[in-house]
Amino acid sequence: MLAALPFVHRFAIVREQTPPPPAPLPGYTCLPLDPPDAPQSRSLATGVAAARRVGAQAVLVALADMPLVPASHIAALVSAFDGDRIASRDTAGTPMPPALFGARHFAALEVLLGDRGAGALLRDAPFVTLPPGAEHDIDTPDDLARAARQLGQAD
Repeated sequence: MLAALPFVHRFAIVREQTPPPPAPLPGYTCLPLDPPDAPQSRSLATGVAAARRVGAQAVLVALADMPLVPASHIAALVSAFDGDRIASRDTAGTPMPPALFGARHFAALEVLLGDRGAGALLRDAPFVTLPPGAEHDIDTPDDLARAARQLGQAD
């Protein structure tokens, strides 16, 4: 879904045990999560450090286990981004990825700890509300089956 959007660089942070995608990820640089069992914060720090190295002025944080987020939502985030930060929110008002962070937040993103991600940095950020159901992530085979059904209905 993100491949269709005009980003200059794309990084996918992957664990050793992550199966390869069924097709190559054109335009993506895959970076290993190190150590392989590190929490979400390490994945985020790895991606932000890679973005910093290529001179990025901002990063979009998107999770591969949220396949129901439409490209139109990412486009709305980018359009509303003022250079500081902007979050997605579910219909209950909870801030979450996808989110955009300007370069002034890179240092804070690189030192986060644990499996909570950047939620604390997004509490008071402007936001774009996700379409209903787009906030679901894939953690189990049942989640995957539900997402496949939803994606099939969207076609």
